[in-house]
Amino acid sequence: MEKSYLIIYKGDIASDLKKAGIEKYMILNNNLTVIYVPKNFREENLNRIPSITWWQNSVPMSSLIEITNNLPEGVSVSDAAGTDYIYKNPYIQSTGKNVLIAIIDSGIDYLHPDFIENNKTKIVSIWDQESDKKKPPEGLIFGSEFTSEDINKAIEGKDNTLSEDRIGTGTTAAGIASGRGNLNSQYKGVAIDSELVVVKLREYKDTYKKGKINYQKSDFLAAIRYVLDVAKKENKNMIINLTIGLISKSIVESTMLSTFNELSQPGIVVVSGAGNEGNTDIHYRGKIKSNEKVDDIIIQVGNQTNLDITLVVN
Repeated sequence: MEKSYLIIYKGDIASDLKKAGIEKYMILNNNLTVIYVPKNFREENLNRIPSITWWQNSVPMSSLIEITNNLPEGVSVSDAAGTDYIYKNPYIQSTGKNVLIAIIDSGIDYLHPDFIENNKTKIVSIWDQESDKKKPPEGLIFGSEFTSEDINKAIEGKDNTLSEDRIGTGTTAAGIASGRGNLNSQYKGVAIDSELVVVKLREYKDTYKKGKINYQKSDFLAAIRYVLDVAKKENKNMIINLTIGLISKSIVESTMLSTFNELSQPGIVVVSGAGNEGNTDIHYRGKIKSNEKVDDIIIQVGNQTNLDITLVVN
């Protein structure tokens, strides 16, 4: 077992990490690095590395998608999103042609007919972070990268073992954004001519509740690096579709993403889910005007094994 950390740095971080005996790391941009160390690693050692200006434990992330099977009164994606007019108006040609959509989630069912046209995939590449079948992408240290050629060979041989989406949220997100509607024309996606770049995140089980799956922020940020690299290589505009997230960590989240300069440049758009907390009372705020004031806050929890509490002080 290992744990990971997010690091903001200035200077020769690679040299400093090696001197400190840290061999597993990924430099994601000019400010951000993620490291992976054994569970017994003493994190106070990070304070002694000269090029590290800030660090934080990686935290769990969860899917923002809840799959509901056999919904009796489902509606099409275009109806729900209000995008029917795109395909009804002959003067609008916004079908996603020459645009990449990045899906960072549980992977994708690449054999699904909605992602295939004339026996060719619309997926440019997949980075399966859990796979050891091929080499990882350049600059990254785990997983396997599968190209469109790899995927097309799997389609030809009806081979579903290249990479699997065992949960389904990644495939769902890809279908909503980009599915061609080949299986059912009522459920085609919004941008049917777009192409896909997919990251299957590593799964971490039982973090909060037995049987539940989470992801790690360190792996997620590495996925951001990967999809930006693919967009640059393909020389295409990209939409990064975020369907996993954190609760009550938006300040930290935006800080980490802002280290990627590409996200503020023309041709890159980030789309994120929001909410998904229903009517749950998971926030509390108050004013403490004196060092002697004490507020008692009752926190009711279920049968989870861990609980994250975030304190934001203004």
